[in-house]
Amino acid sequence: VEVSLRRDPNAIVSDGYGGAYCVVEEPNLNYHWDEVIVKKINHDGILGWGGAEVWVSVNLWPQVLKSAVSDGAHGLILAWEDHQRHDTTWMNIYDSSDVYLQRVAPDGSLLWGPDGINLREPIHGRIDMEGAEVISDGEGGAFVYYYLDPYTSNNKEDEIYLQHISSEGELLWTNGVAIDTSKGFSRYFMDMVLDDTDGVIISMYWTDADYND
Repeated sequence: VEVSLRRDPNAIVSDGYGGAYCVVEEPNLNYHWDEVIVKKINHDGILGWGGAEVWVSVNLWPQVLKSAVSDGAHGLILAWEDHQRHDTTWMNIYDSSDVYLQRVAPDGSLLWGPDGINLREPIHGRIDMEGAEVISDGEGGAFVYYYLDPYTSNNKEDEIYLQHISSEGELLWTNGVAIDTSKGFSRYFMDMVLDDTDGVIISMYWTDADYND
């Protein structure tokens, strides 16, 4: 099926019925940046939602898709970096970012509000939240792993946090749980899986200033 998008798909997520969701960064030709949209393909190869596309946020600022997974209920959950909340001058718009999440229902409705959910309280200043990876919690919510880079003079390494979002879009851990905030290392996410006790297991690796693993 031809999805008729101006970009190759960034993510494909099964709808559990033999069809799929196609998630892309669609160029906004008016502002020369990308915005995340979703298209649905039914099991018979016909475009769902009457051929319409769904924007994951009503705030059309630069967005960078990071991860998309099934929500376990025939919809999907996705995460993106959003660059609207900080310095929005043209030259500095990509200097900092927040991570947002959205849950899209099978009918294309946005279940976590028109703007999605910010993983933390708004932080002012040049601070990056980035690198978000999402897995479904099996109950319509998600676990999200992300980096927080405060850009301070005494800490230039990313700090690692984990957040749990309920199926209703509630942040279950205030400002996330710090996985690693130690200094002197660069940390890299590798993978994340559910355990058997409603939690997650995370793998990652570190490099020091001399790039020793």
